[in-house]
Amino acid sequence: MKTVQERLKEYGKQCQPALDEDRVKEAVWRGQAAFFEEAEKCQASYFDFFWQQAGYIRKRWWGLQLLALTLLWCWVRNVSEKRGIQGAMGVMAAVFAILLIPELWKNRAANAMEVESSTYYSLRQIYAARMLAFGVVDIGLLSVFTVVVSVTTSIQAKEMVIYFFLPFTVACCILFRTLGSGMAATQMGTMSLALFWMGVWLFVVTNEQIYLKVSIPAWGAMLLLAAAYLVFAVKKAVTTCENFVEVEIGWN
Repeated sequence: MKTVQERLKEYGKQCQPALDEDRVKEAVWRGQAAFFEEAEKCQASYFDFFWQQAGYIRKRWWGLQLLALTLLWCWVRNVSEKRGIQGAMGVMAAVFAILLIPELWKNRAANAMEVESSTYYSLRQIYAARMLAFGVVDIGLLSVFTVVVSVTTSIQAKEMVIYFFLPFTVACCILFRTLGSGMAATQMGTMSLALFWMGVWLFVVTNEQIYLKVSIPAWGAMLLLAAAYLVFAVKKAVTTCENFVEVEIGWN
C-alpha cells in the first residue's frame, strides 16, 4: 500500500503546472515597479543615507583606534630614544589601518553580499558611504593626534609624516587594493599582508644605512605616490565590489 508521500509525488509528476513565461515576467516587472514607487515616496537624502550607514558600523573599532593613538602618544611622550619612537609609530600606524578590516570585510565574512545586493541601494552606494564614514572619523582622530603630539612632544611635523603617515597610507593601500581585487581575500590574509608591510617598514627605519640615505623630499614624494595610489585603490574597491556577488540581483 502506497504512503501519502508516495501518492503526492506521483500526483506532482502527473500534474505539472503550465507556466506562462510572459505572465511571470509581467508579474516580476509589476512587483519591481510597485517596489520602486513606494521606495521613492520616502527616499532618504544623501546625508540621511550616509548617517544610516554610519550607524551600522560598530563603534568599538573607532574606540580601539582611539586607544591605539592614545597608547602611541603615551609612548612617544615618555621615550626619548629616536629608534624606539620610529618603531612604535610604524607599528601603531599598521594597527590603526588593520582595525578597519573587520568592519569593511563584515559582509563578506557573513556571506551577506547577495542579501545587500537585493536592497534598494546598491553595494557601491553602501561601500562608499561606509568608507566615507571611516574616512571622516579617522581624519578627525588623526588630526587631533597630530596636534596633540606636536604640542606635547618634541616630534616635528616632518617626522610625523615619515614615521606615521607614510606607513599608515601604504597599509591602507594594501587594505583597499585587496578589498577591490578579484581574489578571495580573507580578513586574516589581508591582516597578514599589513603585518608583513609593518615588518618591512621597521627594517627600513631602524636600519641607519638605509634610512639615512633617503632624503626628506624623497619621503614626501613616497607619501604623495602612496596617497595617489590609495585614491585609486578606494575607487577600485567601490566600483568592483558588485563583481564578487555570485548572483547579481541588485535593483540599481
